[in-house]
Amino acid sequence: MSANLWPYKEAEKLLKQYGTEKEILFETGYGPSGLPHIGTFGEVVRTYFLLKALRELGGKGKIISFSDDLDGLRKIPKNMDAEFLTPHLGKPLSSIPDPYGCHGSYSEHMNQELIKMLDHIGVEYEFKSSTEQYKSGVFNDSIKSILSNLDKMESIVLPTLSPETRKGWFPYFQICENCGKLYTSDIESFDVEKMEVTYHCCKEFKGITSCGHKGTSSVFDGKGKFTWRVDWGLRWNALKINYELYGKDLIESANVSKKIVRAIGGKPPIGMFYELFLNEDGSKISKSVGDGVTLDQWFKYGNEDALKLYMFKKPTKAKRLYFEIIPQYMDELLSIQNSYYNNTSKDDTFKFVKFFNLDEANPFPSETQFSTICNLILAVGSKDKDIIKEYLFDESAPGLDENQKKYIDETLDLAIKYADEIMSQGGETHVFDKDFENCFKKFIDFLSSEKGSDEIHNSIYLIAKEEELEPKAFFRELYHGITGQERGPRLGNFISTMGQKIIIDKLTAYMEK
Repeated sequence: MSANLWPYKEAEKLLKQYGTEKEILFETGYGPSGLPHIGTFGEVVRTYFLLKALRELGGKGKIISFSDDLDGLRKIPKNMDAEFLTPHLGKPLSSIPDPYGCHGSYSEHMNQELIKMLDHIGVEYEFKSSTEQYKSGVFNDSIKSILSNLDKMESIVLPTLSPETRKGWFPYFQICENCGKLYTSDIESFDVEKMEVTYHCCKEFKGITSCGHKGTSSVFDGKGKFTWRVDWGLRWNALKINYELYGKDLIESANVSKKIVRAIGGKPPIGMFYELFLNEDGSKISKSVGDGVTLDQWFKYGNEDALKLYMFKKPTKAKRLYFEIIPQYMDELLSIQNSYYNNTSKDDTFKFVKFFNLDEANPFPSETQFSTICNLILAVGSKDKDIIKEYLFDESAPGLDENQKKYIDETLDLAIKYADEIMSQGGETHVFDKDFENCFKKFIDFLSSEKGSDEIHNSIYLIAKEEELEPKAFFRELYHGITGQERGPRLGNFISTMGQKIIIDKLTAYMEK
């Protein structure tokens, strides 16, 4: 396996610092205020890439999947029961009833969805709940260390806060013993000897109302929790985490949390940031706006291995994430698999196949790309898989095994959905441009006798030049006539796959519009 691949570079850093005998602890974080999303998938699977690389290089490791389920519910997620959840705003997620009615709490429901995803993609992990870690006393020693060094905490954190936030800052949120809310209590005093806070539930936080209760409480055993950056440092220190990946937007938070760990005598983890996802326009994806592609949407139109490939490639480079990306990575996945089996590729991406056990499965038994299949579906005008297979596979080819048949059906199901629900939606109905009439007639005449795919492709350029028209414009008009799209697969190969007679019929019908 190539040392140029980023998981191996990161694994080598860990081995240089810790050697092969120590079990390296990796952490992934999850905020269970909503269902696991594509970013959750990316962080988990990238960490698993790293773990596999570490093991291959002779090291030992384990992933801690940590859920921040003691966080309070700050706002109601989209498509959830606002009437049910509004009275619970501000309460820890683990204290809110499950709005779906099937688990013991809101966070338990979301945590189970995370666990289901981890199990499905085959990640080895140990799940830990923030609520359980706080309440069981696992964090108590680190809590004491942090609150016994308040001056150090203030010198680290306060310079990163706005002037308004600095006023009355304390690194700990008390859960009000009366209303159960997390962000509404003002810490009036702190007894460092007793490790107790005196608080007044009197603050409003982003529309979350207080109840006016006053009380005194221990800071141990889940009576409250630390603010975000201090909390991150707390669990790094208490759980002895050695490595964590995090998004580019959390670089400053990670640096602050590392300083906190050092300030109490701990050793912060090594880490690597990954870039954020961009939308089609190149702007950062906003979950609140709802742009980009969700995890469910990807799995509706593309398979899991293609998403793994997307996450595997260049994690420190910003990548666009919109619907047109899915066939691009499906194409690359099928190409890599075929190259692997035909022993024609030796680059680092090719090694993805063996690294993630894809060598144990049979590839898609055709060199046809996923995007070509989608265009084929539009051109044929049928969602019948048996009809599509007739274009893709030679009847005289050797028989397919059951795994290949299953993979074909799964891939065609995805392609049919993508072609029907993404490619054919929202586009304009194109009317034949009469400027291309002579081009079309010459091309149809050219296709009337059997030609090779390269001959077909080159003829399009020649005909356009003869008619003193831009070849790009002629290609575009042909795509409109064949698939109804602006662009598509290499036309020579595509026409050979479809059959020249069918293309002649489609272009003739298009000219009559």
